[in-house]
Amino acid sequence: MATDNDSKKQKVRLALILKTGKLRLWFFNPATHHYCYLSETGEYGREYNPAEFCQFYHRDDIELMSNIIYDITDGKQETGKMNIRSRAAKESDCRHYELSISVISRDENGLPTQLMGILHDVTDEYRRQEKTSQLLMRYHTIFNSSLLDMLYYDKNGALADINERACKAFNVPSHDYAIKQHFLLENNPMFNKIPLEQMRNTRTSSI
Repeated sequence: MATDNDSKKQKVRLALILKTGKLRLWFFNPATHHYCYLSETGEYGREYNPAEFCQFYHRDDIELMSNIIYDITDGKQETGKMNIRSRAAKESDCRHYELSISVISRDENGLPTQLMGILHDVTDEYRRQEKTSQLLMRYHTIFNSSLLDMLYYDKNGALADINERACKAFNVPSHDYAIKQHFLLENNPMFNKIPLEQMRNTRTSSI
């Protein structure tokens, strides 16, 4: 039988795991339809009814989360996963989570008596992916512009991309043909004097 001291140590370890893993736990009681969070110190917090609990999350994600919870409670599925956002005044202020829901206890008939939700905060990763996507969209918008001839060389000085206008300017049959030929920057008369091995982060243009 665990002593009070053992219980405290377990809670300290749990709190450390939650903090370092950017995790948060909540529990759902199918009998009362109430939820409660586990605090950062490993203690059970106050109970929330469904209306109160929903206030923590983005209104567009609530229905899917509720459907997963009740499908698990009714035995239609064992576990569930989804991405969910916190509620915020502005969309850009939302926290983003990966939510996993599972059964942690059942009654003698095998019916769930408690569900656990594990929230993994992936906001930083989401922001990085969003920023990368925006940069790629801007890159492709500029690169495919009919106003500019654009060629992109990789770090080894080999042609990695070329837009349609540049293909016409250099009398290249097609984009795919240009990439397959592995044209080198050192063979471009406009740039063949550049010491590639000494270059770092360099942007070069010519008219």
